[in-house]
Amino acid sequence: MPWTQFQANSAHSGHVAGTISLPTPLWNVPNASIGDVGFVPGVVTDEQRVYVTAYSHNSGGYSYFDVVALNRTNGVKQWSRQLASYSGEISAPAVGNGMVYVHQWGHSGISGGNAAQYPYVTGLNANTGAIQFATSHSGQWSSGSRPTVSGNLVFAAGGYYGGLDAYNAAVGGLAWSTGVNQQYGWIPAADSEHVYVYMGPASASPGPHTGTLYSFNRTNGSLAFKILNPTDTFTLHNGTVFLGGQNDAITRSRSGLTSFDLNAQTVRWQALGNYSGAMAIDQGTVYAANGIELSLLDEATGQKVNSWFAPPSESLEGNLLLTDNVIIAGTTKGTYVIDRSTLTNLWSTSITGDLALGDDTFLISTPNVLYAYAVAEPNAGTLMIAILLCTLLGSKARRWKSLASMCREFAIVVYRWTSGSVFGQQAK
Repeated sequence: MPWTQFQANSAHSGHVAGTISLPTPLWNVPNASIGDVGFVPGVVTDEQRVYVTAYSHNSGGYSYFDVVALNRTNGVKQWSRQLASYSGEISAPAVGNGMVYVHQWGHSGISGGNAAQYPYVTGLNANTGAIQFATSHSGQWSSGSRPTVSGNLVFAAGGYYGGLDAYNAAVGGLAWSTGVNQQYGWIPAADSEHVYVYMGPASASPGPHTGTLYSFNRTNGSLAFKILNPTDTFTLHNGTVFLGGQNDAITRSRSGLTSFDLNAQTVRWQALGNYSGAMAIDQGTVYAANGIELSLLDEATGQKVNSWFAPPSESLEGNLLLTDNVIIAGTTKGTYVIDRSTLTNLWSTSITGDLALGDDTFLISTPNVLYAYAVAEPNAGTLMIAILLCTLLGSKARRWKSLASMCREFAIVVYRWTSGSVFGQQAK
C-alpha cells in the first residue's frame, strides 16, 4: 500500500494496512549524489518509485528545487525536474492519479512583479517528470501548504489573506477557492464529502477569537458546518486535522488534543498535554507524542489506555507511523519499531527524520540522506512448506531428529510471526 502524502493518506491517519518484518537496510541516497544540497522533509511512494523534493541552489532572487523520482528497489534516480520558488520554499510532494504534486511558494502582490513570482501548485507526470500543469494562485510568501490528494481533486492552503483552494487533479485549474483565516502551516484533510481545516485563535495574524474546525463541501467549497472549541484560547498555527474512523476529527491546540464529533457537530473530548508532531489513528486508538511519552488514547473517549516511553534523555519528535503489527516512532536520538500488542522495542536505529512506508519499503528522510529499508514479510506459503519439510525430516531421519526438531520449531515461530499471531495483534 503506497504512502501518497502527509501521513499516508487524505485522512492523515498515519496507518498502512498489513504487517511488516523488521527493517533491513536496502539503500541510501545522499543529496550530493543526485546533485542537490538538501532534502525537503517528507517523501511519498507509489508502486514503482519514491518521490522527494530537494533544494538545489539560489540564483537571481529565486530558490531552485528539484523534484526527484528514485527507483523504489535500488534508489537509482529515474528523473528530476527543476522548479523555482520566489519565496525560497517548496513543499514536500504528494502523489496520485499518475501525478506528483508540489506547492511552490511565492508572492502574487509585489508592485511591478511578474507571474514568475507567484505561488503555484504544480502537477508532474509520475513516469517522466514532465510538467502537466502549473496553476498559480494569490498568496504571500509562505501562504501555501503541502497538497492533499483526494480522488479527482487536490487541496491546499492559499489566498492572499488566507484561503483554501481546490484544483483539478488531472489538468490543474482552480476548481474553487474559499476564504479561511490567514494562518500558515496547516495541511487540509479530506474524505469523500468534505474538506477540513482547523484554525486556532490568533493575535498577530487574523483568526477566529475561538479555535474553530471548519468543514467545507468538497464539490464547491461552500461551508458545510463549523464547530467551536471554546477552551482553545491560545495562539497556535499549524492546526492540521487528522480524521479518525468514528466520524471524528482530531487536532492539536496549545493545551492538548481536541476530538470533534462530525455527526453531532460538537466537541467530543479533550486530552490535556504537551502534544506535538503528527499523530496516527487506527482501530479505535489514537497514538500521539506527549513529550517523552507516546500516549495511546481511546478514540471514543480520549482516555489514556496505555503508554510507551522514550529511552532516557530522549523525547519524541516528528511523525508517527502505524502498521497492523508495529508502531514506528522517532525521538531526538533515534527511530524505534515498537510491537503494537506488547509495546516492547523490536528494532532501533540512531537515524532520525521524517518517516514513510510504502509497498514494503520503509523510508527515513533527513536533510542530507534518504534511507530505505526492506520490510517485506517472508512468504507464508514458503514457510508452511518449510514446516512440512522439517516435520518430515524429523519423523524419517532419527539421526537428524534433534536438528529437525529445532528447524521445525523455528519455522513455526517465524510463521506465526509473519501471519500476525505474534506481532500482528491489535493494541488493546
